[in-house]
Amino acid sequence: MPKSRLIVEWFFIALLSLGAVYGAIRSGTADRIDWLILDQLNGLAAGDADEDIILVEIEDRSLAQIGAWPWPRTIHAKAIEQLGQAQPKVIGYDVLFTEPTSPGDDEALGRAIADAKTVILPSYVRTPGSDGREADLVSPIAPVLAAAAGTGHVHLNFDDDGIVRRIEPSFEIDGQALPHFMRAALAFSSGRAFVAANQAKNDIVPFRKVGSYRRVPFSSVLNGEVPDDFFRGKTVLVGATAVGMRDSYPVPGPAGGTMSGIEMQANYLDGIKNGGLIRPVSADWLMIGSFVPTLLLLGSFWLVRPTLAFLLSVVVTILVVLASLLTLASAATWIPPAAALVGIIFAYPLWSWRRLSALNSFVEAETASIRSRSSFAGEQGGKGLGFDSVAKSAIRLKSVIGAMEDAKDYMSSVISNAPDALCVVGSDDLIALMNDDARDLFGSDLSGQPVGEALKSLKGTTNDDGSEMILPDGRVFLLNRANFDQDEAQSSGSILRLADITPLRQAAREREQMLEFLSHDMRSPQASIITLINRFKGKAVGDEAMKAIQGHARHTLKLADDFVQLARLSESELELEECDLVSITNEAIDRCYAEAQEKKVSLVRPADDDEHLIMADAWPLLRALTNLIDNAVKYSPPLTKVSCAVSRSPDGRVSVSITDEGEGVPAERQANIFKPYGPSNASKGLSAGLGLSFVKKTVDRLGGDIDYRAGNPGSIFTLTFPGL
Repeated sequence: MPKSRLIVEWFFIALLSLGAVYGAIRSGTADRIDWLILDQLNGLAAGDADEDIILVEIEDRSLAQIGAWPWPRTIHAKAIEQLGQAQPKVIGYDVLFTEPTSPGDDEALGRAIADAKTVILPSYVRTPGSDGREADLVSPIAPVLAAAAGTGHVHLNFDDDGIVRRIEPSFEIDGQALPHFMRAALAFSSGRAFVAANQAKNDIVPFRKVGSYRRVPFSSVLNGEVPDDFFRGKTVLVGATAVGMRDSYPVPGPAGGTMSGIEMQANYLDGIKNGGLIRPVSADWLMIGSFVPTLLLLGSFWLVRPTLAFLLSVVVTILVVLASLLTLASAATWIPPAAALVGIIFAYPLWSWRRLSALNSFVEAETASIRSRSSFAGEQGGKGLGFDSVAKSAIRLKSVIGAMEDAKDYMSSVISNAPDALCVVGSDDLIALMNDDARDLFGSDLSGQPVGEALKSLKGTTNDDGSEMILPDGRVFLLNRANFDQDEAQSSGSILRLADITPLRQAAREREQMLEFLSHDMRSPQASIITLINRFKGKAVGDEAMKAIQGHARHTLKLADDFVQLARLSESELELEECDLVSITNEAIDRCYAEAQEKKVSLVRPADDDEHLIMADAWPLLRALTNLIDNAVKYSPPLTKVSCAVSRSPDGRVSVSITDEGEGVPAERQANIFKPYGPSNASKGLSAGLGLSFVKKTVDRLGGDIDYRAGNPGSIFTLTFPGL
């Protein structure tokens, strides 16, 4: 999928998710979830019940003792007198006196309220109001209202699920703010006037479980059964709790499900007095706070894998709920989490759907592309399998990948078994694969390195067209690079072949040396013979001339024989057998005896007569020793000796040494004494070097070593072989 399209889809999903958050907040659809969460967390902000709040209950036992409701107002007057004598801080008398009864009873109630001086009475808010008004305030009758220390409304707010969680601090009627019943009581007891502008619009009450506050029956107060000290300095709330009086309201389940009006007032007063009310955040801050988790989650989708994205969605969901819990417990502030959860619920599935859809399309396209470009990835496998389109696409891709893996294994096998060093180079000019020969050549696996840097690491020199490289150790490699594609400008990669052509170059040099040898060394004695013959043409040939012709002919024969034997040794297979190095040395001495006698050179045989067995092919070993002894005799002056010695070292190796007393090998040949077709000059005693080359090759093929040391005077050649 193009990156621009992905960005557009991300913004589209972000708009949908944020739109869902906005709609959830504005429409209130998330409120029920928030209420369920709040109800479970409500008790975190409640704390223990205030010991200074005491409930005087108009309960079933009091109704049975005093009589059916409504009671005469003289009963209320007597109860207020009893409470007034105890000197409580304030009396909140939650009974509506909005309709007159007998004048005497009403006046008696007014006098009792006036004498107590601490009675706060409730007013009733009737909605809708009369004459098209939003609401009407129904206050206590005049004699009672005039005697009261204050009054406040007892209006309740019901949420959409019918449960009371919030209480309005004040109610505005005719431009004036009437405080709530409990706020009026607290204002009176604290001596501070109620200021509506400083109050929250909608207090959430942390209701405690039913029965949390101290309470006494109304009949006990009326009969004087409660000592004055019990009420002195306390906040006394009087109200109905009897089942039949219908003064119970639904509250959150953890608090008990239903609660009497007077106990609800006690919870509200406790929250106001001790700072335990829960403050909901404003709608604007709720909107911002609900947007942030969704945007953070959507932003993280660019950075993490799908599995981690799911886990991150779960973590963000948990963190949103924990944030609401922590702010409620630590700051008594309610941040509804449902809207933010709606955004998360929208964001993750939408993003996952789009990514899954894009991935499925990509897999289908790539599968088709691979099949069209590769003969290895055919239609085999993947048909009719899987339970849905994604599974089928995955199986088809798996089939193609399997085929490509087989192709890769095949190509890797071909590359590994190639006779030359091969490097597979990617389109980025980095080495992707090397075979063992290439790793040995470069010294390590350079996969991932630029091919140019790898070639530089060999420290070789290349020819003008870069087709050959000569390494410092003398090896020569042919460089050949073939692109996978015919279009070199857009090649998907190439194969670099480094073929070791050192033997070919060596053979070419040897051919040149051989031609030079044939054209010079072998022609020279023949030309000399022809010159001598022409000089004596028609004349008698003297002994000296005949001896010269004979010498040149023998020299030509010797060169030809050495050349043939060297070629034969290179081409023939050795026939190894047990050989006694002492016997072969003596036989070689015998072959050179006549020439030694003629030059008056003594041949010293090995002093050790014991057998010294080695594994060897007798004929090339015999010829090699003969060549060395013959050279020693040839370059030794008369009346000198050539010594041959055979010995065995402590490690079991057997050696034969040929020592002469001549002038030694010339300096020109010592640099590479065993090289064939070396510099030759008859006047300086330099031969073509075929004999020593034959010796060297024979020793190498038999697994031995050869060593040359200059004597004092003369030369010492030592041949060493593994002994038996």
